[in-house]
Amino acid sequence: MDTIQLNASKKKKAVFALKTNIAAMINKHGLNKIGFLTLTFADNVQCHKEATKRFNSLATNVL
Repeated sequence: MDTIQLNASKKKKAVFALKTNIAAMINKHGLNKIGFLTLTFADNVQCHKEATKRFNSLATNVL
């Protein structure tokens, strides 16, 4: 039971941090200059380690 509450607490903190950071970004740059990008893989990658490896490859070789 403690683990479930701890995970819920961590999620609440993450949601709060995300909302706070987004609000600060909007205040600094304006809503019309904020975008959202979703990256997906052609195949159904379920492994976090593999997804991180692929993203790092993209970020270092392309971006």
